[in-house]
Amino acid sequence: MSPSVEIAVRVGGSAVVFAIMALWEWFAPRRHLTAGRRPRWPGNLGILAVDIIAVRLLVPTAAFGVALVAAAHGWGLFKLLALPAWAALPLGAIALDLVIYGQHVVFHHVPALWRLHRMHHADLDIDVTTGVRFHPLEILLSLAIKMAAVAALGALGDRRGLPAVLAACDDVPAVRRRAVLALAPFEGAAVDAALERARTDRDWQVRQAAEDLLGDDAPSGEADD
Repeated sequence: MSPSVEIAVRVGGSAVVFAIMALWEWFAPRRHLTAGRRPRWPGNLGILAVDIIAVRLLVPTAAFGVALVAAAHGWGLFKLLALPAWAALPLGAIALDLVIYGQHVVFHHVPALWRLHRMHHADLDIDVTTGVRFHPLEILLSLAIKMAAVAALGALGDRRGLPAVLAACDDVPAVRRRAVLALAPFEGAAVDAALERARTDRDWQVRQAAEDLLGDDAPSGEADD
């Protein structure tokens, strides 16, 4: 599956789950809404849109990019313990879930953080859109916490994923940006060639990612903005 198809599957899957939950609530409600959907949904979904834009503009690679950097530099507890992938994957999932749970508890008990989190609890009714109603600053803080957790745990690179990463370097710009970062744990002539191509990419974020990985020892590529 190409990365662009994978992204479409993820976005489409989220939309399908949202639609199923919304229809389920419509046809088999466990409680009757007092404020209704019409006055609430535009605001709740608008907040979601602002959150998505904020994340895409400010931290486009988020925890994924941190994982790539950690894998490239050998950071993290899993690398220190030399855990095999079969052990690191479930332990990582459990650890990240505990971090998110701890974050939720902290947001409920620290007054400054509660002032952000109460946007979620201030919804006039509870339905599927309540689950996406979060203050943009809370979303960004939550991402920062997840990124710190990923850096502390570390990430493992696997050469079996290299062909897919190389193919993604020729995909659409949004995919190329992540694909270039995903080359960080790998070495070899094919990787070097892909990074050199990325240095002259039409997208400035792709070029910047390649520059960051190659460092200052290689000649600078073109910049044709």
